[in-house]
Amino acid sequence: MRSIIILLVMLVLVAVQLFAQVPRTMNYQARLTDDTGTAITDADRVIAFFIYTVETGGSPLWAETLSVNCVNGLFDVQLGAVHPMNLPFDEPYWIQLKVDIDDDGSVAGGADEFFAPREKLAPVSYSHRAVYADTADYAPGTLPSGSSGQTLRHNGTSWIANSTIYNDGTNIGIGTNSPSARLHVVGNIKMVDGSQGAGKVLTSDGTGLATWQTPSVPNRYTSFCYESTVYRGCSCPSGYINGVNIIMSGSSYGDTTPRACCCHINGTGRDSFTYRSTVYRGCTCPSGYNLGVNLIVSGSSYGDTTPRVCACYR
Repeated sequence: MRSIIILLVMLVLVAVQLFAQVPRTMNYQARLTDDTGTAITDADRVIAFFIYTVETGGSPLWAETLSVNCVNGLFDVQLGAVHPMNLPFDEPYWIQLKVDIDDDGSVAGGADEFFAPREKLAPVSYSHRAVYADTADYAPGTLPSGSSGQTLRHNGTSWIANSTIYNDGTNIGIGTNSPSARLHVVGNIKMVDGSQGAGKVLTSDGTGLATWQTPSVPNRYTSFCYESTVYRGCSCPSGYINGVNIIMSGSSYGDTTPRACCCHINGTGRDSFTYRSTVYRGCTCPSGYNLGVNLIVSGSSYGDTTPRVCACYR
């Protein structure tokens, strides 16, 4: 009878079962030889496995005894199949084996012995710790209560529920808890992309990508006359209609078919005009008229604070 069996650990904990509903197990492979180095072949042996939290001494946290079949000295067992490993795997563990040396089907005989040193479990065994991801009970911190649509915010110490960003399941609201669009913002919006600048406007391309752009300002030239194509020296060229609203189309102002020079301002109110010349496109403003001042309605006339009829600007 072989009196000594040498255990060579080849691979520890090849695979780990991670699902909570399946008993946590791990594979263990090793090779048995006698004292001459000859493999124990085609034999069944009883082996007890123990797990400790210390490298020497102490009491085992877990134990299991299995009958293993050696083929060319090699055996492969699944630890935890008989006694599940209900261990937290939150600290270093060592495994130790006791082999049925006297081949009596038990590890309780006097000839049977523990093999040393203990083997430290490989890091892959600590994949068992991932099973705790199955439940939020192990998440650090405590989640607060909240109302429908609120979102979580961490204040550096704990999580709090707030409505600054509100999610109704379809729309997102910032500053409102009743968003009516995919993104509904109440308050100012600041967009800084490197192209921003004073006087720029936000435009988008055909794909919806928005950027800041400098608006194009076309030159517009307009003259205004009142009641008649000729009045107090203000002569409107032929083809222009007096007494209609000012309408902008492209680079022109006029009636519903805009033309560029003269028209009557219909309605009341005040407008401000600037200018560069007193004569433009056939509309001549007489001497004594101030250009570039407010155009004020007074009775049936338009002009400056003492209304006169003709105002020109470029």
